[in-house]
Amino acid sequence: MKEALSPIAEALQFIDLTNNVMRLRGELRTQNAFDHHGIRYAELFDGKTALKVAFDPKQVDFPDEDCEIEVEGEVRIYATRASLTLWADRWSIVGDSQFQDEVEYSYHLLNQHRKKRPRLKKIRKVLVIGPKTDSAHAIQDFLNALQRHPAGNAIEVTVGRVRMRGPEAALEIAAEIRKLSRKTDVDLYCLVSGGGDKYELDQVFAAPILVEAVCTSKLPSLVGVGHSKDEFPLNDAADWCADTPSAAGTLLGDVIREKQRQGCYLITATCGADSQEVRLFYHLRDDYLVKHLWGKILIRMYYFVSPPLAALLNRNKTLKKLSYALVVRPMYTFLRKG
Repeated sequence: MKEALSPIAEALQFIDLTNNVMRLRGELRTQNAFDHHGIRYAELFDGKTALKVAFDPKQVDFPDEDCEIEVEGEVRIYATRASLTLWADRWSIVGDSQFQDEVEYSYHLLNQHRKKRPRLKKIRKVLVIGPKTDSAHAIQDFLNALQRHPAGNAIEVTVGRVRMRGPEAALEIAAEIRKLSRKTDVDLYCLVSGGGDKYELDQVFAAPILVEAVCTSKLPSLVGVGHSKDEFPLNDAADWCADTPSAAGTLLGDVIREKQRQGCYLITATCGADSQEVRLFYHLRDDYLVKHLWGKILIRMYYFVSPPLAALLNRNKTLKKLSYALVVRPMYTFLRKG
């Protein structure tokens, strides 16, 4: 009787020169791994057949220890050496059923804790939560994108650092978020982290304890974690989410600008959101004031004192007319002439 082929050997029978992308499963042996021209090589073994697997560190991480994995990539044929090599595009650890159960539970928590937070009326202070060891420069990328946004200089930003990888990372981040819920001087928090191995990211950002902390937090949240194609339950738990830390910084600027235009500030309350006076003052702020330190200070002072005054104007038509005649119109006329 002819001996049955192993799964890897059977899959390799169907290799041709046009379509070599395969998904294979086996034990990755790392003890005999070696580097060649910057590429890390190891063996994938299914009990009978071994296949060399190549990991390009620019594209995919290399497992730290022997483990059973499912790896997807292109099988390349080397005629001169009469050998085959699987070039890994992505991989995941096999048999982690507990982790899959946790992901399903995270999505269950999303449905259970649909956010019913009070409407965000203002954004004056934002806390950015990022990694302690920020080798991917996630925090700096976020801050750079926010500072480039015309509305990014109208708020105060503080930074908090926690672990973003490892078995205790989700617990540490969740504890920081719960601590924030007891603070009264923070209006919104942003959670940012660079990309990496998808399995490691899932262990943190799909963890039920973190998803529940974001869902039940009294503060609104913005998340920018991973690469552009990464998806986590955490993204659905947040009020706003972006694909990357840089995109999160830009998104926060958009949120700030939108809040500035919702009629809760002095000039908007006096003239209306679409008035020519409002458009001129936006132009003054975005094209001139934000470029100077004194202008940024002036903007912050304005957004600090305006909301209560705007609320007063919205309740009193006489004060609104006086505000227009004595404050807004003279300033508008002066700026137009200037």
